[in-house]
Amino acid sequence: MERFDLFVQYLAASGSDVLAADPTAKIAGLVLIFFGIVVLTVSTARYLTFKRLIADSHEREFASSRTDLVLVAVVCLLGALMTLYLVRGFWS
Repeated sequence: MERFDLFVQYLAASGSDVLAADPTAKIAGLVLIFFGIVVLTVSTARYLTFKRLIADSHEREFASSRTDLVLVAVVCLLGALMTLYLVRGFWS
């Protein structure tokens, strides 16, 4: 996120005042940090579950979770929104 902030500051210095006055970058940074923590938590829980299932002597079925798909969709949506935000700054 710090590199993204530096990139936004570079765009502002090169004449794009729209990005400099817009607090969206800081809000987007906080949102991405929050979702990063959520993804780390979910992936750690799934890892521990799989580890336990592999070590178990009984064969069990473990279906995929919709939570995984929702997290992937949210992260992709956030990436698309950040891309649109940057593209908006180039064409303004």
